[in-house]
Amino acid sequence: MKYEVTISESALRMMTLATLEAYALGDGRKRRSKNEIAVETLGYLWGVKRVSLEGTFIHVDMASMSISAKRSKDGVTPNKKAIQLKAALMDRWAPHLTLMGDFHSHPYANHKEVKKIQGFEFSNADEEAFLGDDFVWDSAEGMPIMIVMTVCKLSKVNESLSATFVRNNINSFDVGEYRFWLNVAIGYLKDETNDHTIKKNRQWTGNKHSSVELRLDSRFYNYSSDRLEN
Repeated sequence: MKYEVTISESALRMMTLATLEAYALGDGRKRRSKNEIAVETLGYLWGVKRVSLEGTFIHVDMASMSISAKRSKDGVTPNKKAIQLKAALMDRWAPHLTLMGDFHSHPYANHKEVKKIQGFEFSNADEEAFLGDDFVWDSAEGMPIMIVMTVCKLSKVNESLSATFVRNNINSFDVGEYRFWLNVAIGYLKDETNDHTIKKNRQWTGNKHSSVELRLDSRFYNYSSDRLEN
């Protein structure tokens, strides 16, 4: 199955703003040192999907931050009541949209660190949490989406004209002295026979050679030497 994913401009702005703030300013809690300010953040995604013989088209229309999630540099733990509360409100305000999944961020000190450990990939903990999220799988009717936005600070700001394809499911773009990567994975149900019975097991498109194609708008021009913080 092939998947094509698009993201609305407003949803992308929301994810980028939240990721940047959590990275540059933290969550307001005191840290042991200035180098430990950056934390991960978490949000939920609403959108629509269309399944055809050619594949599945998924459009993320809206993103909402979870301010009750517990954040740290190495992880973020959701408040399980938050997604249920938000979903109940959205069912009344925007019943045409479906709760599709969630996104979280990966903060890294610099570009070298990201490249060394492939920080734009999903971690084992990401996979485990995604496959075990019953509420999201039920809401998305067995086809949830997971997005990770990785961020680091660049030592030198070069001119860039548009988003860059790292892989078909990963796009990268610069804003001032910050570089962002957006990685998308899709969950699906696979029939497996066990003791002459058929059970639907949760799978995901995973890292590396994914069947997901992420299509971002190309308006990501970044000026040389431009910085958000002076």
